[in-house]
Amino acid sequence: MRNLFLAPCALMIAGCAPPKVLVDHSYATTDKSLEILIQRSGESVGTGQTKTTLFNVFMRVCNQGADNTQANCKDSVILENVDPRSL
Repeated sequence: MRNLFLAPCALMIAGCAPPKVLVDHSYATTDKSLEILIQRSGESVGTGQTKTTLFNVFMRVCNQGADNTQANCKDSVILENVDPRSL
């Protein structure tokens, strides 16, 4: 019984990273695709009504298969702690 309680607690303590959200997708060549993603950084600026959550911006490059499947994707951080209104 104790183990059933400890497993969910361990998952809550470890936490999860915020999801990456796709904001743009394009094809660089016939076999490469590019995606731009944003993710909450956990930082913010301002106070009260002017408080703004900051985001990290990623570029994902993937191999594109003939059947339109993506493989061998690599993410690179482009910008950190960015005000989303500046993009």
